Amino acid sequence: MGRPKKINLEAKKSRRKKPILSVNGMSDILPEDQKYWNYILEKFIKVAEPFSFNRIDTPLLENSELFSKRVGFSEKFVTKNMFAFKDSKKDNLVLRYDLMLGIGRAYVENNMFSLGKPVKLYSYGPVFQNENSELNSLRQLCQFNMSIIGKNDIVIDAQIIFLIKKMLESIGLKDLEVQINSVGCGLCADEYKNTLSSFINSKKNRLCNDCKKNIKEDIFSIFTCQNENCQLIFEDAPEVVDSLCEDCNKNFKAILEYLDDLKIPYNLNSRIFNKLNYYTSTAFEILSPKTENSNPYLLAEGGRHDDLINALGGQATSAMGSSLQLNGIVDLMKKREIKVPEKKTKVDVLLIQLGELAKRKSLEIFDEMINKGISVKESLHKDSIKSQLRLAENLDVKFSVILGQKEVLDKTVLIRDMQSGMQEIINLDKLIDELKKRLKNYKK
Repeated sequence: MGRPKKINLEAKKSRRKKPILSVNGMSDILPEDQKYWNYILEKFIKVAEPFSFNRIDTPLLENSELFSKRVGFSEKFVTKNMFAFKDSKKDNLVLRYDLMLGIGRAYVENNMFSLGKPVKLYSYGPVFQNENSELNSLRQLCQFNMSIIGKNDIVIDAQIIFLIKKMLESIGLKDLEVQINSVGCGLCADEYKNTLSSFINSKKNRLCNDCKKNIKEDIFSIFTCQNENCQLIFEDAPEVVDSLCEDCNKNFKAILEYLDDLKIPYNLNSRIFNKLNYYTSTAFEILSPKTENSNPYLLAEGGRHDDLINALGGQATSAMGSSLQLNGIVDLMKKREIKVPEKKTKVDVLLIQLGELAKRKSLEIFDEMINKGISVKESLHKDSIKSQLRLAENLDVKFSVILGQKEVLDKTVLIRDMQSGMQEIINLDKLIDELKKRLKNYKK
């Protein structure tokens, strides 16, 4: 046989494959950022639970009918703005576009009508929106949803806005802008749609091509057009509040009075529709203030959707909800340099190992210590005793348990008091009892 060929490491390095990058519009949440997400979730739940909200989780995949046929999203909207596809059984599916529709579907499917009213639910998780807007360029977002279903009372609207603002303030976000509108009931919406159509058609020749198409397909989407000429035209468009019936007008004024009583400042914004095809009455957004250097962050949006449960096959049921946009919230927290407390678990013991034999044995010992309720860390990634003792000091542990080859053969371990530096050899089978006794005395 001939000599084996030498491997040219330099040549191999030069042929390294190009790395695969994340999908455009989707980002990783790296370890150093996890503290923000954990902190936000903990704070939001802490606000929600005293108000009797319970958690619900819905699937990432839903039938496309949930978004198209039932709640009025056009087929074009579903195709363009959602991740829609057919599975191997030819079923039409979408990745969930928001949390509210899945919650409404779950409410009907699981007969939650039988529960005491109102039903208060919160949910947390990713949603998928295949669109680019002025305020967002991500395709995978994370939302925290609050929903109150089954109670037709204006105080619910005020309560949701109050809770969302309270949640944002609990994580250090102040100076928020609450913008609110009323889109009225179905009759109000139809009247406004006709009024708006007449106005837009009179200006049709001056509109951009996209707006001309949207007049027929989704007239309310014209207000999101970024064309400067179109924006100037829409400034004179009729406002939805002028089309409100007497009851809707009365209810809207009552909500504003609640906000005044709660000392929540707000701005009336007649251009907030929040997907008018399934929202009714109240619609609101909470944003960060716009500055010279940046656009505002859309932190939360929501409103009343009294027609949703009925559209999904349930009995007519009032509902109010809001979604907090966590990606924007995290970005704003970083921008404002809001400090998030680091959660450090207090560790009592560090298991130190020296040599291959000790490393293998230490896994067994480590597992037993955990099972017996001892707060312990391992240092298998380190080899020298000096570096492991330094780690014990950094962790501020009370004791180090040292295991070398000799100790493995003798079935002993060395316990080191990190405060006094005193060490003692004990039998391995007495380790757990000895540590528990020393830790108990240490606390005294």
